[in-house]
Amino acid sequence: MGNTVRIRNGMENATEGDILGSASDIIKDLGVVDLAGGHLLVTQNSPLGMSVQVAGGVVYVPNSNYSILDSDTPKFYPVVCSNEVLAVDNNVSGSTRYDIVCVKIDKVIVPDPDASNVATKVVIKGTPGAGVPATPANHYKLAEIKVVNGETEITNAEITDKRTQVHLNTILIPGLPSGAIVGTTDTQTLTNKTIGSSQITGGGVLGDIIYFTSSGTWTKDSGLRFVIVEAVGGGGAGAGGTSLPAGAMRAGGGGGGYARKKIAAGDLGATETVTIGTGGAGTKGAGASGNTTTFGSLVSAGGGGGGSDSTAGAGGIATVGDLLIAGGAGGAGANSTGELVAGAMGGGSMYGFGGHGGAYAGGGRDGGDGTGYGGGGGGGVRVTTGDIFGGNGSDGIVVVYEYF
Repeated sequence: MGNTVRIRNGMENATEGDILGSASDIIKDLGVVDLAGGHLLVTQNSPLGMSVQVAGGVVYVPNSNYSILDSDTPKFYPVVCSNEVLAVDNNVSGSTRYDIVCVKIDKVIVPDPDASNVATKVVIKGTPGAGVPATPANHYKLAEIKVVNGETEITNAEITDKRTQVHLNTILIPGLPSGAIVGTTDTQTLTNKTIGSSQITGGGVLGDIIYFTSSGTWTKDSGLRFVIVEAVGGGGAGAGGTSLPAGAMRAGGGGGGYARKKIAAGDLGATETVTIGTGGAGTKGAGASGNTTTFGSLVSAGGGGGGSDSTAGAGGIATVGDLLIAGGAGGAGANSTGELVAGAMGGGSMYGFGGHGGAYAGGGRDGGDGTGYGGGGGGGVRVTTGDIFGGNGSDGIVVVYEYF
């Protein structure tokens, strides 16, 4: 007799068993989807008492009847859970009792219209003095609870976390490192370079984009995988002067430097201080330099230099990041006896433009302010003798892209 072969359906006429059966092939180890993010974490309740708090999340519960040769038998049941408080029975037996907290799949019950009664969170009471009870079939153990004789409240000290992280079957997914996981990170060695547990493996979904245009504090959210941070230093001011001769054209300030870096959640503090470099102030003399913009100690972009007489302000230098780009230098100043004279422009940045040079009009004009973020101020120009101001540099910026 020949072998009987059952081929799983594709998208057309696919059954739920076909879909779950195919998904079973790529899952190696069952557990919660985001261990580090706290999925299904069991903790003490508030207020304290004979109960525990189970966090929401997603868990893959094993199917005790799974067979790799049965295409309609799933390896697991994906369960989405909400937060829930579970009661723990008192213990007056005279001996210590161990209970386990599980997610249970009831394969016998008649499902309600939403099938919300099929999967439940339960506390399975152990036998006093007999150790930790075995995990029943079609259950996934989240935690163990130690209940001493006469216990009146359950604290975190009596709760032992037993959750595990879902892992992918990398044999069936070419290109993934061995042991790749869903939702967190692992230590892997690739091309002789070690990726530590705090480094980034895989991508994420862009959540929030946060713009800092003034100094402040960034706070890390739960479930964050990594961030991409961009920083621009403040622009330098353009040059001015006092009692300048006719035809004096002053130099422009430099644009702020630019830094960009991808940072794993494990390398971030609970908060990071964001310092926005202010732009340099224009005066009747040499322009002030722009200031440095930083994101903690992880990203740093220097401010542009101020213009001075005929010497252009240098572009700001970024010093900490994966991608470092210097700001544009300001234009150099000069002296001219012609009538069509103008001050030098300020240097640009990745997020800003240099201010215009003072233009020939009347007795002269001050330099224009830098625009956007990190633009250098323009230099002034004097057509008749007198004073002129350099343009102000614009402040820097930090942009944080959060991925979950």
